[in-house]
Amino acid sequence: MSLWTIHYTYDARVTLRAILLDEHQWYLAALADAGAMIAYGPFEDEAEPGALLIASAPTKQHVEDLVAEDPFVIVGVVADIRIRPWDGHVGPLWQARTPAAPAS
Repeated sequence: MSLWTIHYTYDARVTLRAILLDEHQWYLAALADAGAMIAYGPFEDEAEPGALLIASAPTKQHVEDLVAEDPFVIVGVVADIRIRPWDGHVGPLWQARTPAAPAS
């Protein structure tokens, strides 16, 4: 599996994001439980409202498909999405809990 960073830039519809926040978080948590989402969360800096997600997927198309099902993306409160391959490393705690982790 490859790692991918996903950068969301939100639009100005703060109220709509607040209404959908639980559904959005449940979706991402389900991806995390399945081993497809390693980390996710909003930026604290509100100068450019958005979030960073780190996914584990075989291809960029797979990541695009996962992102397309996010409730925030479906309703359009994500104004811009940037997906980039990431040659990063994750710690042993995450690796131990994912289904695709290699045996030690």
